[in-house]
Amino acid sequence: MSSFYHFHFDKIAEALNVPLVNFYNPDRKTKPGLKTGQKSFNKSYIRLILKSDSFREVSKNYQKKFM
Repeated sequence: MSSFYHFHFDKIAEALNVPLVNFYNPDRKTKPGLKTGQKSFNKSYIRLILKSDSFREVSKNYQKKFM
């Protein structure tokens, strides 16, 4: 597993009692047999990943670069 997912989503996955793979980008290919929680990049997936404070902060900083 990528250190990115561990850094941003380990604590949230544990708190929600869901596997870390539920935070994987559903639009990216994964190893055969790996089942992720989301099947598409939709509103419920965005809500899930935005529960991470660190990921939200990185996203806000990234957005500022485009404004």
